[in-house]
Amino acid sequence: MLLGSSGGVGDDTRIMGRRIIQWWRDQPLKMLWGLVILTAGVVPGLTRGTAKPGEFYPFSNFPMYSRFSASTYYVYVTDLTDQPVAITWLTGKVLSNLKKQYDSELREMKDVMGGEARVETMALEQRVQAGEKVLKWLVPFAHEADLARLGGLRLKQVNITWQQGAIQKEMLAVGEYRVP
Repeated sequence: MLLGSSGGVGDDTRIMGRRIIQWWRDQPLKMLWGLVILTAGVVPGLTRGTAKPGEFYPFSNFPMYSRFSASTYYVYVTDLTDQPVAITWLTGKVLSNLKKQYDSELREMKDVMGGEARVETMALEQRVQAGEKVLKWLVPFAHEADLARLGGLRLKQVNITWQQGAIQKEMLAVGEYRVP
């Protein structure tokens, strides 16, 4: 191919450029695509000189799931006959908020005790005190008529452990609130 004749490399680049521009015009979500291009292209380039290049959401290499502990727990609420209660329907709160509040109360107790105790090793009486504080925190958010119909609430803690190659569950009642 001779220099200056049509069909050269410059023409291919112009055609590709027109296709990209046409594709961009056809996109209904330009803002979304702009953010994708920004996070996938520009931000990694800007962070290349940092200690952790490319370390930003959603491209984080933080190994949050690289190691699991041998035990954990969750909490839920029941009525006084130990039937689970739909806490979001009753109070507008979600269970994750309830667990955070319970964790906060337990941490407060640990600080008062001055120890490095784990939840699993805390005395049941201490967990019950924390659980009852959580229920007292929760009750003002509850619909009064529905709470009166239930008669009260119980907070249950379910400990989950990995022992001898099997998952073990232990359920504890860690708080009770009775409607006056």
